[in-house]
Order: sequence, then structure tokens, then C-alpha cells
Amino acid sequence: MPATLYMFLRDTLILWSPAVFSVIAVLAGLRFFDWWLLKRHSDMGSEKKLPRQLAMLALTGVSMTIVLLTLPLQDSIRNQLLAILGLIATAIMGLSSTTLVSNAMASVMLRTTNSIRTGDYLPVGEHFGRVTERGLMHTEIQMESRELTTLPNSFLISNPFTIVRSSGTIISISGFLSDVKRLLSAHSDSCKAVIGSLHCAGVEIVSPGFMNQRSLSEGAKVILNSCDLGSESNNEQVPEEMMVDKADDAEQVKIVREKLEAELKVLEQQAEEAENDAREQIQMRNKVRAQQLADLNNRVSEGLKDKA
Repeated sequence: MPATLYMFLRDTLILWSPAVFSVIAVLAGLRFFDWWLLKRHSDMGSEKKLPRQLAMLALTGVSMTIVLLTLPLQDSIRNQLLAILGLIATAIMGLSSTTLVSNAMASVMLRTTNSIRTGDYLPVGEHFGRVTERGLMHTEIQMESRELTTLPNSFLISNPFTIVRSSGTIISISGFLSDVKRLLSAHSDSCKAVIGSLHCAGVEIVSPGFMNQRSLSEGAKVILNSCDLGSESNNEQVPEEMMVDKADDAEQVKIVREKLEAELKVLEQQAEEAENDAREQIQMRNKVRAQQLADLNNRVSEGLKDKA
């Protein structure tokens, strides 16, 4: 009896050892790649994390397939399990319109078309604000009231939206506005100019909800006492600096980061072509730029958390 039990345990161990080792290796590998791609870059924004998250999703699918192939099963059963796995993946894709997968697919679509960028003004549905972050599941915008609103990516691809071009836009009555960062102020100034012009011409214009129980003489009109609506001090803070500060910071950080990354690529190419002393000098400059980029990411991580 002990000999039979020993033979059974030995045969079972030999049969299942490849599958057990593959499971351990797959779990260790996924944990390592999760740390290498995501965890060690905790200060990275949602937009930068997107391709890394997609890579982790693909690695998880490959890992499940590897484990399934190493199981000690008959070929017919293994093929059936692979077919079931394919059906599950197909079902997820088919039901993606009502699941989290739809947001991930929408994110890939938005990134492929590159229609939305950080810092853009985004009017969609009843929402209007500047884009602060683009993630795998959502896009974050900062409203006129400085509040941060999260829009699912599936909502963006299922609703028409308008992007205010960075090269300029047309403001009704006021004309062409080249600095789109002043879009809110331009709209406000335009409305102010219209009301001021009408009041100066003796035309009464007030809010549709205006109600007052005062007794007015015949012919009296409710107009401003002064026609000069442009006499305010120019030293006041621009409204956009407070309303969409996070969006503006995110846009500026993106520009600086892209510039540093471009300089790093150029320096790396120069280092490969240079020789001896020139290579050492280029490598030192490369280290300085890399440190500046790391410091920028750290400051952005802390700064945006404070503003949020």
C-alpha cells in the first residue's frame, strides 16, 4: 500500500509539475511587469499609462493561454478549452457597449484619431471645459467653475463633440480669437459689449427672469448708469487662470515634457555617433535632461494632486 501511494504521488507530481511551474512563472512574470510598467511610475499621468495598461492586458491574455497549454489534458479537451476562451473573448468584445471594455476600446479609438488633446476646450452634450487628463476608461475636463468632471470614453464616441482649434476660433460679434486660452474671457467681453451698446442706445435689456415691484415713471428704463464697460483695471487676474488652472498646467507640462523627451532622443543619437571625450560630454548632458524630466514628473504629480 505505501509503495502504491508513493507511485501515485510521484506520477501525479511528474504529470502536474509543468503546469504548476508555469502558473508560478506566469504569476511572477505578471507581478514583475505590473511593477515595471505601472507601479514604479506612480507619478505618470493617465494619458502616459494607457499604452502600458493595454500591454498588461495583452500579457494577461497570453499568460492565460500559456497556462492552459501546459495543463496535463487530452488534446481534445485542451482544444475545447481554447475554443471556450476564444468565445469568452468574443463575448466580451460583443458586449463591450455595456461594459468597461467599451471605454477601453473607445480610448484606443480616440487615441488613434488623435482628435482630443490635453488642454483643448471640449464642448460635448451639456458639458464644457478644458481637457486635463486622458485615461484608459475616462477623459477628465475642468469646467468653468473649476470643478473636475469625468466623462466616460464611450460617452465621447457616442456623442458628437466640437474641439476648439488651438490656432484660433471665431467669437460671434467679436470676430477671430487667436489666443484660445482667453475663450471664456472673450465670450464674457462680447456679452458685456453687446449689453453696453444696447444700454447706451437707450434699449432696455435685462435677464428673462427679471422681476421688480418698483413703481417707475412712464418712459423710465432699466439701464446701466455708465456706458463704459471697459474701464475695469487691466491688472486683474485673467479669469481663465483660476477657472481652468489644472487644464492649463497640464497643457504646459505636456509641452515641456515633449521638448525634454525630444532633446533626450537627439542626445542619445549624438552619443552613439560621437567618440571618447565628446561622448562623455553628451552623456552628461543626457543625464541632466533625464533628471530634469524626472523632477518635472514629480512636481507635476504633487502639484496636480494639490489642485485636485
